[in-house]
Amino acid sequence: MHTHCSWIARCSVPFILGVVAMATAQTVTPGSMADLTRKHTLTAKDDAAIEAFVDRYAGDLSSDDDAARIAARQKLVADLKGLSGQRATPLFREAYAAALTPRLRTAMQDGSIPTGIAAAQVAGVLGTDSAVAVLTDHLTADREQRDAIRLWAAASLRPLINEPNVTSSKLLRAIAAVGRAGAGEPSWPALRQQLETLSTAVSNSRPLDAGQEDLAAQALKQQSGVLGAAIERFQGGDLDMLMAIEPGLLQIQQEFLDEDDSNALNQLALSMVPVLTGLYDAVLTQWPGLEGDSARLAGRSLDRAEVLVVLMNNYVTQANDAASPDYQGAISAGNRDAVEAGKRRWGVLGTRAPYAG
Repeated sequence: MHTHCSWIARCSVPFILGVVAMATAQTVTPGSMADLTRKHTLTAKDDAAIEAFVDRYAGDLSSDDDAARIAARQKLVADLKGLSGQRATPLFREAYAAALTPRLRTAMQDGSIPTGIAAAQVAGVLGTDSAVAVLTDHLTADREQRDAIRLWAAASLRPLINEPNVTSSKLLRAIAAVGRAGAGEPSWPALRQQLETLSTAVSNSRPLDAGQEDLAAQALKQQSGVLGAAIERFQGGDLDMLMAIEPGLLQIQQEFLDEDDSNALNQLALSMVPVLTGLYDAVLTQWPGLEGDSARLAGRSLDRAEVLVVLMNNYVTQANDAASPDYQGAISAGNRDAVEAGKRRWGVLGTRAPYAG
């Protein structure tokens, strides 16, 4: 009897060790997602590997150690960027996002500012509707009080705009939210990012059957509204708005120069000329307070605005006007007459046909 028990015990040891080894193997965290990104079907084992990978690295986004947080962010997006990202299947993206976005949502809501920024940066690479939704929740000042998180929520939307796995309906809602955010954004760095995101959407490269025109039209509507609101706030005394207005005008100029569709060019001009011509009154209203950096920015902004007004008006009306303004020099020299003359010549265009009525 004693011999029999010893035999059972001896025989059971390899079996038990084998079971333990199998269980251990099943819970080993993969070093990357590269083996799964191109799969068109995922097994239960694949799903478990995704969960283990997310469990291992998502928690480090909340680390107080900058190096650990950065390493975790890089690890979470490594297989969705570059050539490997281009090969990633929609199935994998959705499965990976299903495991990861709840963690990102918590990190953006409850984490520190560095954690929230890292989470937003990861969301911008996922390429899914759920990632768009996470970012959209943090765009407006009434829902997200931290300026830096609003800034990165807007910036991280940009790579998702041309992502084929993101639906146009989700993007349309997100761009509308960017417009609402920008209309009342108190932070000029965040406003600058919101305007850049709207500009990216205006010039989006989505296929026609994936909402390209509808998204461009929605973004143009929001862009003109946000820029107009920023000019009004500058006119009301918020000189910091110039920090967003000036680069915003450069983006609009690039949109116009890069566009080759006649209807899109026409719509861009009709939307923007009435907004841009409002800058003359804004500069004149704030004239006594323009000095130093604000004077330079106001001058550069008005220079860009006038060039755009003339360029766009020439396209719409087939005029052949030329513009070579130097409002930066005029404002620095205290030459108010130059701005008054510009207003009389170009600032009235926005109130006339085909822009008004």
